Amino acid sequence: MTDRHAPYRFAARVLGFLLAMGALLAAADGLSPHLPPTWLAALANGPGDRALLHGSDGKVLYLGGSVLDSVNPSETNQLPLHAMVAIRVPEPVVAVAGPANALDTFHAQLAFLVRSGIEPRLTIVPINLRSFSPLWEFNPHHNFELENRMYAAPFLTRALAVFKWPFSRPEHDDTLAAPVFIDGERRGNVGDFVRTTAPRQWDDEWIGRRYRIHYCADVERSRRFQDLKALLALVERENLPVLFYLTPIDHQAMARFTTPEDRAVVDRNLARLRSVLAGARVPWLDLAYSLRARQFDHPRWGPNEHLNASGRTPTAAAIAREVRRLLAADPAGPQG
Repeated sequence: MTDRHAPYRFAARVLGFLLAMGALLAAADGLSPHLPPTWLAALANGPGDRALLHGSDGKVLYLGGSVLDSVNPSETNQLPLHAMVAIRVPEPVVAVAGPANALDTFHAQLAFLVRSGIEPRLTIVPINLRSFSPLWEFNPHHNFELENRMYAAPFLTRALAVFKWPFSRPEHDDTLAAPVFIDGERRGNVGDFVRTTAPRQWDDEWIGRRYRIHYCADVERSRRFQDLKALLALVERENLPVLFYLTPIDHQAMARFTTPEDRAVVDRNLARLRSVLAGARVPWLDLAYSLRARQFDHPRWGPNEHLNASGRTPTAAAIAREVRRLLAADPAGPQG
């Protein structure tokens, strides 16, 4: 005889399991001493910067990546960029620095602030041209979908993480196979730009390829371009006080390893980003070509946007000057 109630009992068991999992996730903090290490990583109590975001109410919030807090240990001046800004503005600065600039993460963080009723006096958001590169976009270490989802649905995201949900994280082979378009033409794959047969003996031609993959790939083909538009739309829709800026890039070193045609492509990429920013009702700074080669702190073979003290100081001064202007123009701060 067919048991007509079997499907209902099965559904009840599934529901019971889900409720038990929800209770476990909600009590993860108290249970943490008794859980396996692999579960502890997945059952984290939300993004580690959530407490920092909660503490940004009425202050200046500075979002960013590793450039925000990286300092070469050999430097005399050990103040990171965010601290240099902090000593130049009248309000406390809360810095939230992730491992890499990620416009989708900035969107998730600002949306979290809106939902939580947290109102910084001003939020500073950097826009890094290199983050639009396919080498960055398809890098597994620069994919933060799991972290981003934690802001909106922490319990569900933790449950998915426990069961090893991939969260659209690309594999290493996906990175190397990603197509590279420069000035509208396909110029190969990421692997063609980064592979070398002589580790630690990279020549000028290979370094030139690194600059091209970092800064010449068409920005409009990157999903980061849509992330930027979505972020600007959120800021405009919610009337959030946000200062954007294009981060400095080492254009002088780039000139030594690339052609004039390459640099013209970089100029066009920056022009596209400037156009998007100019079309939005937001304040922004263009610091892309504001520094000289000696003010950067990166290895010759690995161009990035890290700065030494001589680069951090004028960058912080330019940002702080605009922050002071914006704070003075809106002394009351955001109104709920």
